[in-house]
Amino acid sequence: MQKLVIAAQLYTVRAYTQTEKDIAQTLKKVAKAGYDCVQISAFGKCGTDFLRERFAENGLRVCATHTPVERIVNETDEVIAEHKALGAPYVGIGYCPAATRC
Repeated sequence: MQKLVIAAQLYTVRAYTQTEKDIAQTLKKVAKAGYDCVQISAFGKCGTDFLRERFAENGLRVCATHTPVERIVNETDEVIAEHKALGAPYVGIGYCPAATRC
């Protein structure tokens, strides 16, 4: 029997994920609340290594992200590398401007 996985969409706590200090505290609280996985969305500036370490120390996995379409199109290799480093299997488009065909 497979274990039920509960994921938190971190966009809902975006006010608390704008600095590395806040991200670390928020991930600790998310894990303590019983979540297994997270979807990264609307984070402030932070490094991939920093995130990978915070997820590992809190026993969290990244199930997906919301990545700006501009980054997916213009920084494809970097986005792929970040997702591989985080173990995130899915890239989600969080927002697609009406003038853009997604």
